[in-house]
Amino acid sequence: MAAWWIPRGHIPTVAEAEERVHHLRAHGPTPHAFTLKVHFPPPGDEAAGPLHSPDDWTCTV
Repeated sequence: MAAWWIPRGHIPTVAEAEERVHHLRAHGPTPHAFTLKVHFPPPGDEAAGPLHSPDDWTCTV
């Protein structure tokens, strides 16, 4: 599973999702594709670095 920010009104395609998952697997979490455990703020946000969810918010499996 991969997460990413999309512009309002944009409907992601299956091909786009597959590309994001492949990118995440190859490069780890980045602003292009990330996880819920290590995520990034929306584009244009001042905080450009990764954000980490607290351990008790995420699944350990």
